[in-house]
Amino acid sequence: MASNNILTIIIASAFGLIFNKLHIPAGAMIGAIFGTAVMQFNTTNSLNIPIKFKRYLKVLIGTFIGLGIKIENMREIGNILMPMIIIFIGVTILTLVAIFIMHTIFKFNIADSLLSSLPAGLTEISMNCENFNANPIVVTTIHFFRLIAVLTLITLYIYILA
Repeated sequence: MASNNILTIIIASAFGLIFNKLHIPAGAMIGAIFGTAVMQFNTTNSLNIPIKFKRYLKVLIGTFIGLGIKIENMREIGNILMPMIIIFIGVTILTLVAIFIMHTIFKFNIADSLLSSLPAGLTEISMNCENFNANPIVVTTIHFFRLIAVLTLITLYIYILA
């Protein structure tokens, strides 16, 4: 069983590095998911990462996010307070509308609706699916599509406006 987990980590890492090298948005994460899925499809054993390891990974992700916060960023908050409030209100309203539509029209459960609609990063959301009993395939796929769409549209907007 341990050898299957080690092999899964090696395959997932390889796919993550390949997808990242190909400049696929969120390539490391998407590649690792794809590599792990390939392993799951080709084994009769249930592959599982121990809970202690998952917690350690969350600590590492939290550390990585925390490293991006600098004192200079905190000093700028006063200058951007109103835009922050406006964006927060707008995004909250749009997120609630998306959750309502996904839950009532498309019959997603509330956890999948919520996590799929949140305007957060693919990594952060995917890592929390288990905590909310959400379907990681549904949530990750919707976030991946959103990421591709946003990156494509932003590139197009910049090209048109430049």
